Amino acid sequence: MNPVTPRIEIDDWFVEVGRPVQGRVSLPGAEGIDPTTERIREVRVTLRCETEGRGDRDRWIGPVQAFDVNVDGSLYGQFSLDVSPTAPVSYDGSLFRVRWAVEARTDLRLRVDRKTSVEFVVIPAGGRGYYLQPHPLPPTALR
Repeated sequence: MNPVTPRIEIDDWFVEVGRPVQGRVSLPGAEGIDPTTERIREVRVTLRCETEGRGDRDRWIGPVQAFDVNVDGSLYGQFSLDVSPTAPVSYDGSLFRVRWAVEARTDLRLRVDRKTSVEFVVIPAGGRGYYLQPHPLPPTALR
C-alpha cells in the first residue's frame, strides 16, 4: 500500500437507514513521502451510494467529514456519517444493484488524489435479523 493512501475501518458492516455509519480513518505517516511534492492537506471521508445494472446509473454523495493531517503526514480520526432515513437499502439482484460505501480521499497538492473505499450494507430500520434481500458484501465479511 502506498504510504499516502488512507485506510478505513468501519465499526459494523450493517447500518440501518436513518443511523450513522461509524469508523476510523488513518494515514501511516511520512515514510517515503517527499513533502515538497506530496504534501497532504487533508483527508475527506464521504458517504456514497450508487446504482448499477440495467437502465440508468445513478450516484449519490452524502455527508462529508474532513480531517487535517499532522505535520509528519500521519492521521488518525473517527468519523460518523448519517445515512438518510429515506435512503434506499442495499440490493444485489440480477437486474440492478444498490451499493453503499465510505470513501476516503487525500487532498494532494499538485498531484492526483489517492482514495480508498469500504463497502457496507444498508438495511431497513429494525431489519437486523430478518433482512433477506441479496446484498453486495462477500461471504467472508458476514462471519
